Amino acid sequence: MKKGLITILFCVITAVEVAAQLVISKPIVFIKDDFLTTSFKIQNLLGQNEIKTIQSGFTTTIKTKVELWKKGMLFHDLKTTHEVTKDVSYDIWEKIYTLKLEKGKILKFDNLKEIRDILTQEDTVMISALKELDLGKRYFVRVKVDVESINEKQIQEISRRINGQSSGLINIKEIFSILVKHRTKDITSYAQSDYFRPDRLK
Repeated sequence: MKKGLITILFCVITAVEVAAQLVISKPIVFIKDDFLTTSFKIQNLLGQNEIKTIQSGFTTTIKTKVELWKKGMLFHDLKTTHEVTKDVSYDIWEKIYTLKLEKGKILKFDNLKEIRDILTQEDTVMISALKELDLGKRYFVRVKVDVESINEKQIQEISRRINGQSSGLINIKEIFSILVKHRTKDITSYAQSDYFRPDRLK
């Protein structure tokens, strides 16, 4: 019975269509303090479905991956990868929004607008020291952003509770209603810079 319920539950919630259209601006590449650096902005982050999911008590995770590729004739060579993870959550009892950044930094706000303003600010990432690159060769930067409306840890916790493996109380009908109503597919978006030679950048 429980196994059948779990199967139906997650089949239904993964069938809901994506509501938001995530957009990443074309990465700009430049040199700063002898490091190859890129900057970009993420737009349309956290649509109405994601906001409803957050306000229901589930964490939304935003994963940004910045890759530096060396251009080849047939195949490109991945040189470096930088990943940044940010979590947005809401305390339904205290009515406080929390933004968890890298290195354990946590910011708390009374409203979601302040978090959205921070998340849509221009991101700047130092990619690689110039001395580690072939300055006369061509490269490009690729940015990938994933938005997970309900992360894997939460799905596993719900599964454990339904199976009686957790001491936390749970109302299965309530969980089912929330997930069916607010669950969105993971949203993924990409952006790529123009090709460039490091020795011609400023």
